[in-house]
Amino acid sequence: MRKVFTAVFACLTFSVMCFIFWQSAQTGERSSQQSAQVTEIVAPVVVPDYPKLDAPQQQTTRQQLEAKLRTFAHAFEFAALGACAVLCFCTPRSRRFPRPARGCAAFLFAVLYAVSDEWHQLFVGGRAFEWKDVGTDAVGALAGGLAAYGLLCLAEWIASRRKVDRAEG
Repeated sequence: MRKVFTAVFACLTFSVMCFIFWQSAQTGERSSQQSAQVTEIVAPVVVPDYPKLDAPQQQTTRQQLEAKLRTFAHAFEFAALGACAVLCFCTPRSRRFPRPARGCAAFLFAVLYAVSDEWHQLFVGGRAFEWKDVGTDAVGALAGGLAAYGLLCLAEWIASRRKVDRAEG
């Protein structure tokens, strides 16, 4: 059963990597258009009295919000990658490598993918390599990885408690 979980999480990890690659393959102009469209939808929802602001204030607000949304998107994508990588790397039991080491390896994998993602953007029109984005991606990968690691440990603890309860009952 563990091999099935590993295969599923490996496929999910690969799918997230493909999504990130596809997003990074968008030209700078296309990426900005997508961000602007999302910001247009989000701004009236999260900014109090947004419709009452005058045009210059709305534009300034949109620019500030767009920067925050882009940062959030980076972190969220890599949180998903970090979570999937941890579940993929940590699901099978291994006597050779303890789970914390495999969790660290999953995090390192996600960070290296973040660096390769930024490097990929050097070859896409209007895009650039930014260390700030690598840092944001690493924080996202760490958050997603820790959440998945915690859930995995919790699930195993619950399973072990059930075994104990069955053995006692």
